[in-house]
Amino acid sequence: MNIVVYERRSSEAIEDFSKAVTDTELRYYASSLMDLGIGSMDEIQGAIGRAMQICSTLHVPARSHFKVIYLYKNGTLITDWRLSEMARKLVLLNADPANPVVAKIQLRLLNGL
Repeated sequence: MNIVVYERRSSEAIEDFSKAVTDTELRYYASSLMDLGIGSMDEIQGAIGRAMQICSTLHVPARSHFKVIYLYKNGTLITDWRLSEMARKLVLLNADPANPVVAKIQLRLLNGL
């Protein structure tokens, strides 16, 4: 039998690997929701906040579903988010229902359940 002794740095490597695996699940950009007609980035930020509150309430680790990113576009630094599929759906469910596009998407999401 072999005994393997792991140094503390090993746990850091495992944590880095875990983050990399989680990142592969963050397939969506919050800003892409504007292409669907979901309003402004400010409105999407509000929906993200509510979606993250849902995760917190249910003890779901938000870091597994939401990741803030910074992009440099046209000489300006902008904030965006990478989202998992679950996070994207939560954001859509928490977007402004007065927007007809949002209302249609919410109904489609609910009919899919």
